This record gives sequence, C-alpha cells and structure tokens, in this order.
Amino acid sequence: MRAEFAWMASYYRGSWNALLAIVSVAVAGALLAPAQPHIVRLIFDHAIPEGHTALLVGLALLLLAVRFAGGALSLLSRHLTLTVTRGVTMEIRRAIIAGLYDQPSEFHDFSAPGRLQKRIVHDTEQLENHMQAVLSVGLPALLGAMTLTLMMASMSWQVTGILLVLAPPLWFTTRLSNTFLKRNLKDFQAQFELFNKGIYFVLRHMDLTRIRAFEDGELDRQTGILARLRESGVRMSRGFEIHNQIQNVATSVIAIVLLVSGGIAIQHGMLKVGDFVALYIAAAMLSGQSIRLASVIPDVFMIRDVVDRLRELPQRSAPALRAGSALPAFKGCIELEGVSFRRGSRPILRRVDLTIRPGRHLAIRGANGAGKSTLVQLVLGLLKPSEGRLTADGVPYDELDLAALRRKIGFVPQRPDFFGGTLLENIIYGRPEATTEDVDDALRKAGIDDFVRSLPNGLETLVGEGGVTISGGQGQRLAIAAALVARPRLLVFDEPTNHLDPMAVTAIIDTLRRESADTAVLTISHASALIGSADAVFDLTAGRLTPAEEASA
Repeated sequence: MRAEFAWMASYYRGSWNALLAIVSVAVAGALLAPAQPHIVRLIFDHAIPEGHTALLVGLALLLLAVRFAGGALSLLSRHLTLTVTRGVTMEIRRAIIAGLYDQPSEFHDFSAPGRLQKRIVHDTEQLENHMQAVLSVGLPALLGAMTLTLMMASMSWQVTGILLVLAPPLWFTTRLSNTFLKRNLKDFQAQFELFNKGIYFVLRHMDLTRIRAFEDGELDRQTGILARLRESGVRMSRGFEIHNQIQNVATSVIAIVLLVSGGIAIQHGMLKVGDFVALYIAAAMLSGQSIRLASVIPDVFMIRDVVDRLRELPQRSAPALRAGSALPAFKGCIELEGVSFRRGSRPILRRVDLTIRPGRHLAIRGANGAGKSTLVQLVLGLLKPSEGRLTADGVPYDELDLAALRRKIGFVPQRPDFFGGTLLENIIYGRPEATTEDVDDALRKAGIDDFVRSLPNGLETLVGEGGVTISGGQGQRLAIAAALVARPRLLVFDEPTNHLDPMAVTAIIDTLRRESADTAVLTISHASALIGSADAVFDLTAGRLTPAEEASA
C-alpha cells in the first residue's frame, strides 16, 4: 500500500493547499455535527418543560441554521474535491500520454492499443470517481464519527461504553463482509477486462473472422465471456446487497441496545429525557456516518487496484529519448558509426557505418527481416542503438532534441497512416505553421495536385480512418506531400513502391533534387529502377551494411 500511496502523493503534491482546504471543511462539518443533538437536548430539558415558547422557536431556527450550514459545507467540500481530483486526473493522463511518446518504437510494437486506451481512459476515470468518494464522503464521515463518539462519551460514558463493547464483533462481521466484497470486485474487474478485450477483438478483426468463416466459433467464445461476466456481476451485486444488509443489521442492533440501556439509565436517574433524546439522535447520526464510511471501503480497495495498473504504464518521469536540448541548424548530414542494435538477445544490426550527406541520394536494399526498418527508426531517433553512436551535423543524438530533429526530416512509411479528417488536416498534421504555398508546393512535387483540384471539396475532402476512402497510390502520394510540406533537409522513403511504380517515385525524387538540391534522400527499396537512380547503393544482409557498386548519378 505504501508504493500506491507514494504514487498518488506524487500527483497530489501540487494540490496540498486545496487538500488542506478540504480537510478544514471536513473538520468544520465534524465540529458542527454535535450541535444538533445539543440543541435537541436544550429543547427537551429546558424549552418544553419550562414552557418557553420563544426559546423553543429560537432553538428550532438555530437547528435549521445548523442544518443549512452543514449542507453548505458539504457542497463546498464537494466543489473542492471535484476541482482537485479532476486536476490530478488531467495530470496523470498527460503524464501517461507524454510517457508513451517517450518510449521507443519497440514498446508500441508489442503493446495492445486497446489495453492502453482502457488504462488511460477508463482506469483514470475510475480513480477520479473513487478519490472523490473518499475525499467528499469518507473523510467527512470519519471525522464526524469521531466527534459524535466523543460527544456521546461526554454525555454518558456508561451507555457509550456498552455501545463500544459491541464494536469489535460488528467490526469483525463488517471486515469479513468486506473481504468477500473485495474478492467479488476483483473477479468482476477481471471478467470485465476479458469482455473489453473480446469486444475490441471483434471490432478490430471483423474481416479476419469472416474470411476464415469463424463467425459461429467467435460468437460462442464471446458468449462464454459474456456469461462469465454476467455471473460475476450477479455475485458482485449480491455481495453489495449482503454488505448493506449487514450494515443495516448493525445499525438496528446499536439502536436497540441504546434504547434499552438509555431507558435503564433514565429509570435510575442517570440520564434526563433530553440527554437520552440527544444521545439517541447522536447515535443515529453516528450510525449514518458509519454507513457512509463503510460505503467508501470498496472505493479504497478499487483505488489500490487501479493505481497498481496505472503504475505499470510509462510516465514522463521515466527517462525520455529526447533528453538532449541541443538544436543545431540541421543541414541534412547524419552519420552512423559502429551502430548495433539488439532486441533482447537477438542482434538486428551489427556495427553499421553510414554517412548521409546533403544533396545525396542513398539507397538501401535487403530482404525482409534484414533490419531495414530498424535502421530507419534509428535514423529518426525512435530507437536508441545498443552500441555505437549517431550524429546529426556532428552533434551526437544523445545531446540533441530529437523531436526538433524529426521536424526537419520528412518520412514516408511503406504503409501511410491517415486519421478521420480532411485531406488538409492530414497533410499539415504536426506542421501547424505550414502555409498555403507550402501545401500547394508539396502537392505539386508529390504529383497529386491535379487529383486534389479535381475533388469537389478539394483539400476539405474527408478522409476515412486509415485512408479507406482513397486508393493506395493516392495515399502514398499524400504521404509524400505530408513529408514535403515541412521542406525537410532529409527525406526518408521506406518501400515507396508498395503502391506507386518506381518511375513515379523516381520522378518525385528527381523533382525534389532539382528544386531542392541540398536535400538528402534515403530510400529503402527492392525496386531496381528506383535504386538505379541513387548516388550510392548499400546491401543490408543479416544486420550488416555493405556498399554495392556505385550507381551512375
């Protein structure tokens, strides 16, 4: 529990003043709670027996004012709690998102997006709700129960002592109920996790299931998951009901014992009627506070479980890949010196030496699995080498602001990624400073300006998620335009002939080199026609990079 508390405290560190205000309001409410029984005692011991109508009305109005004050403090506590918890939730989400950006590409290659999404969205929402319950319900209930217990003891320690004798067995019964409740909650959460994964699988792999004619089998599998979720939900609901009934029984036992012991105390002259009524009201209030306090016990359990899951996610406090701050005027020169990369114990690249110079077109060819994509990710600063070093214009990557470097590199992936939005939004994403002239020039160089002009809505044409509304060739050209819009000093193509013929890509590169002679180009491709236009060709085999024969410029 200590680790979970330390994790939460790290995010609440900037909200100590607000937390102090929440505690202060809770203390004020707790000190106000005994006022109601005391006012009732004055009514029964003085105002009514003495026939003092003015005192009776005054005390009644005072009682009403106390109730209003208690309600106002409750609203204030709720407002402060909402402000604090939502602010902390925002910081946790921001830290996790930032932490994900700090991770190397291999982290995301082996992470399920659906699982990460649930953690960031649902778990943080749960944490916020549970913390609100603890701070706005549990804390005032705990302080209120303490002050009411002290008040009852000051009025009649004998009756209070009898009630305290009942506390251990009632506490043990409640603790046993909480144990079963916690078990049911964890089981339901596990089954809900399976349900969430199942729905994600169904939606994500709909075509795969249909192509393999496994609809009935998959439906049976999901039905089994739903059945287990239903059974777990029933057990959890039943556990909550049993827990509530135990609380009700405990409340009834306390009320009956108080009624009998208080009646005996009155018979023996140990209590006045007003004292007994006040004691009874205080006990009823204490019972209510105890029930409220018990109601947040599941929230405490859930906070611990949710924090355990959130702590597994990377956060900005972890070392970032772009830890450097140097920002040279990058001219397009990148050098790899003895660079090796391992994934676990498996070597991917072995002591690679490569120099990319401004105005030069380098091509790398190799079989699938040779390490070409890994090499590209190293150049982009998305991976860190196991050995060796990379430099940009002579500055080591470890000293660079790699995000700033990537802004000067245009990358065209072999499978372009598009989000639901307009053509313009997809092209200038990450480049908000791009002008209309930049966009038009990039479209022209990519050879897709005529296509865009032919569309009824032009650049405002909507693109479906993943680019489903455009062809592969159009998507490839749009990805090239998106890379060119920032006027990069280095342009990297990763298998650009997947959807375009080599001559089309060659024409684009020739245009770029003619109009931007200082731009460096790095191409990863199998197409001989495309490789043939490069200034130098390298072969990547089993992680080793070797020069091929020089190509004619």
